Amino acid sequence: MLDPYKFCKTLKKNNINFITGVPDSLLKNIISFFEKKKNQEHMSVGNEGIATALAVGHYLSSGDPALVYMQNSGLGNAINPLNSIANKKVYGIPMILLIGWRGEILKNKLQVNDEPQHLYQGKITLKQLKLIDVPFKIISKDLKNIEKVIEDLKKLTISLQRPVAIIVKKGTFKKIENNKNTKKKNNYPKRK
Repeated sequence: MLDPYKFCKTLKKNNINFITGVPDSLLKNIISFFEKKKNQEHMSVGNEGIATALAVGHYLSSGDPALVYMQNSGLGNAINPLNSIANKKVYGIPMILLIGWRGEILKNKLQVNDEPQHLYQGKITLKQLKLIDVPFKIISKDLKNIEKVIEDLKKLTISLQRPVAIIVKKGTFKKIENNKNTKKKNNYPKRK
């Protein structure tokens, strides 16, 4: 499994200091690490289009690409700003998308068991990225060199002047152990 600390350290080394996106259960281990980092700005938002627009603004103000995380079902919300702003034929904005692949397709053409709403999206995720001309790399828990993947994708997004993506398979990131024994108390009503 990939170490979230190593992932974030590699982002920092590649001058990717702004991270934004929409929470996703498949990415929860890396997102919880983003929230703890003090030397990288992290902004969780309610819509993938907003996250993409924030990444555009960050690039225009700093000249450095941002990381935008989302679940693959959120790709639909990001397609408009990816096509109408970030596309090379419009403004050419580099950024790295980190996309959790719900309903992923396995090597034998079978599909990971997932919620019904993720099954069709899982089948078309890679096709959608190809359609909007976003190069991607698929990563899993077996990846040995995340440093090279991030370094290569940063170079690619800069040279192409358009977004690139990392597609994350289920179980890729290690769980972060919380060393505090205290539980956060709240007065919210219970779900039941």
